[in-house]
Amino acid sequence: MGLLKATGLDLATITPLDRTGVKLEGNQLLMDPERLFPAPRLQLDHLKSATLSRAGLTLVFDSKHGRPKFSSLPVKSHSYIWLQSGDARFFSTVLVNTRLLMKNIDGKRLHFNLYHYRAQTAAGRINELEDGSLIVSVPNRFDIDDQAPSITQNSRP
Repeated sequence: MGLLKATGLDLATITPLDRTGVKLEGNQLLMDPERLFPAPRLQLDHLKSATLSRAGLTLVFDSKHGRPKFSSLPVKSHSYIWLQSGDARFFSTVLVNTRLLMKNIDGKRLHFNLYHYRAQTAAGRINELEDGSLIVSVPNRFDIDDQAPSITQNSRP
């Protein structure tokens, strides 16, 4: 920096930087994390149907590209979320070529809490299989900070 100061130059002048989400201003490197690491996007052709019932909102999507092919589940479960392929962010970790099965810890119907998934996951357990699959077993009842426990459940089983 002493040499730059003595010459009256800054990094932006001598090191042109032309990258999306990154720029040099003076001697500062400014990064825009959302442009550098954009959130995943799901491209769907069209919504086939939307149904609202006491159990919740059910969306059915259709695609001209046919149905995706999924591997069989690494463990049996009748109620689950299965993430396969692609990269997924789970807590502060990015899972590459994801194989993640989330299920209820007691073998019951899974009631996933989108807003408090960290607390719900922390109340459960994560196991890794030999093929790299993660099995995330979570309870439907868990504590949120110092507040009363949260119970995720539909109006009917």
